[in-house]
Amino acid sequence: VEVYHHSDMNAPSEACSREKSRRVRSIIREVVLHKLEKENYELPDECPLSPELDKYLPHEENKQSVSVHMWKCEVCGKTFKGEEFIDKHMHRKHLDLIPEDR
Repeated sequence: VEVYHHSDMNAPSEACSREKSRRVRSIIREVVLHKLEKENYELPDECPLSPELDKYLPHEENKQSVSVHMWKCEVCGKTFKGEEFIDKHMHRKHLDLIPEDR
């Protein structure tokens, strides 16, 4: 998961690939956030592991896996034959979904 603090806004925009971000996001959800939920603990928004700082989350939330090799953009309805293609589409066409402070 690519996270930025407000002081890091000049950091490279592709420091972490979307694929690596997905893997890390999954681990954080399954291990860290799941454990914190069991303990009734919420991460502060400023925490680097907070979903609030996940740069690519708005794009990930607007992608739908239709089948093993088919993805749909929930923003415009276009379909793609692979996740890498919808990732490129999201970056080119829907970059406005990512808040500037991420």
